[in-house]
Amino acid sequence: MQRRSIVRYAGEYLSAPMIELVKCLSFSLGVSLVATWLLKLLRRRVRHGMEEGSQSLLANFVSFVATLFAFVLAFVIANLWGIYNQAGRVVRQEASGLRTIFQVSAQFHSGERLQGLVRDYVHCVAVDEWPVMTKGEYSPKAERLKDSVWHEALDLIESGKNNPVLAKGVFDSLLQVNSARHERMGMLDSSIHPLLWVGLGITGSSTLVGFFFLGIKQKKAQLILDFLVLLCLSLNMYLMVALDKPFSGTGFTLSEKPFTTLDEQLTSELSSSSGKRLAPSPAMRSPE
Repeated sequence: MQRRSIVRYAGEYLSAPMIELVKCLSFSLGVSLVATWLLKLLRRRVRHGMEEGSQSLLANFVSFVATLFAFVLAFVIANLWGIYNQAGRVVRQEASGLRTIFQVSAQFHSGERLQGLVRDYVHCVAVDEWPVMTKGEYSPKAERLKDSVWHEALDLIESGKNNPVLAKGVFDSLLQVNSARHERMGMLDSSIHPLLWVGLGITGSSTLVGFFFLGIKQKKAQLILDFLVLLCLSLNMYLMVALDKPFSGTGFTLSEKPFTTLDEQLTSELSSSSGKRLAPSPAMRSPE
């Protein structure tokens, strides 16, 4: 039984990365093979008649454009990868701050309502807001619940009936949650400016056109060279699209698991705490 559970957990953990790997390789290999075949067909039907001296001059230009294209492409992918990792940290920070508010509010005078609001907000983000985020939008209900958590926590802090150290901890967590949410909302749109797409398209197209004019006499070597260049190009373009918009639900997307796990934990703790409050004390139980 334990072995089956381990295998099932491993399958669930590896399923998403493996699916993404298969999609990446399928796209890159497919585009590279088709583009290589089209380039070979174009070379057969179109004869540029360029001499070796002209090709050597063109090689310098193609080398410069290819280097520029590779530099910009590497910069964009590195930037997108950083944004993707930052988005994961933001989600964990928001969930961690909400967890702290929930735990500390249990020690507050009349903190039950704040605990319920935190649980409702976490549930709303996991169930309602996360699917909407794939469309680049946010949930107004989640925004209202976040404001309710904010106002309720401030009322408890300003009441003066609670430990100042705990109150400061809740206030710091409120700031953390608010900052993380706003940062998460700011990552719903694309991080690549349209002008950057235009620049990548021009430099990439110029590189491919240059390779067409720089054909060599060895046909098999030329075919392999074209395939490798197009494979690298298609792979990096896929990475750009997959890393952009980390909450889009496609490509390298972030899961709502931190919030769903926290939702289950908070719901269980609220149920157990309410059961303890409803249970009669030993002194009030009638003797059997």
